[in-house]
Amino acid sequence: GGVSPPLYDIGGLLRAVAVLPRVELVVSCAVGQRAHLAEVEGVDNIEIVHESGSDLDGRYANCDAACLVYPDYPYRRFAMPVKLFEASGAGRPVIVSAGNSAARFVAANGFGWVVSPDEVAPLLDHLCDEPAEIAEAREQVLVSADEHTWAARAEAVLRRLGIEQIGESTQG
Repeated sequence: GGVSPPLYDIGGLLRAVAVLPRVELVVSCAVGQRAHLAEVEGVDNIEIVHESGSDLDGRYANCDAACLVYPDYPYRRFAMPVKLFEASGAGRPVIVSAGNSAARFVAANGFGWVVSPDEVAPLLDHLCDEPAEIAEAREQVLVSADEHTWAARAEAVLRRLGIEQIGESTQG
């Protein structure tokens, strides 16, 4: 995903993870955005990779949770991040920043944790001590993950518009 400030500023997340040796973070970003991560080059528990699409399947399969932790930004109050649905579609709970559309979705569906900037490090540390809590959150995601894929959301829009199948709208 993106890591360029201000919209995709993950500096707070990076600083939280850097002081927690029990936590490992993998950040996937475009090669051209790596410069925004210079502060963590060489930090042992943060890995920077350049993968996207199906190349991320293995990353999701091997992680405990995805993180969408950003500073408040007006766009985030109504926009839903693609990565939220990638993570939930892979059956992974999500840690999200409070005060935005992703936080409302995660809270309403029990898909993970909603945190303020100063709660990121304590939550991550807590989850290291309580792996059962991660497993419970994952189970909650798995219960309804199929309902929140992009395909399911598109089908819901079509139903709302009264279109049962693609192509039906062109028939008279």
